[in-house]
Amino acid sequence: MYYQLSGDIRSLQEGQPQAEDLVSMAEIQAVRVELSSLQDSLDRVESSVQAPPTNLDHLRAIGELRGDVRLLEQRVGFLERRR
Repeated sequence: MYYQLSGDIRSLQEGQPQAEDLVSMAEIQAVRVELSSLQDSLDRVESSVQAPPTNLDHLRAIGELRGDVRLLEQRVGFLERRR
């Protein structure tokens, strides 16, 4: 889901090379909904993982995904500001 979302955001960014080619608010909102769904899924996965040392790799991976999600949020924010 992350890679699909990342591709969607990238195509929205690349699809507006000039200021008059702005992304519609509906497209941005659709990406926001998907991003929110991804965050909810991460929250559920994180809460289901126990914290013993054997699961540190899982917690590290979740942390990396959260960083990626923050980056996607920044990109969507950039698209919103350009509107």
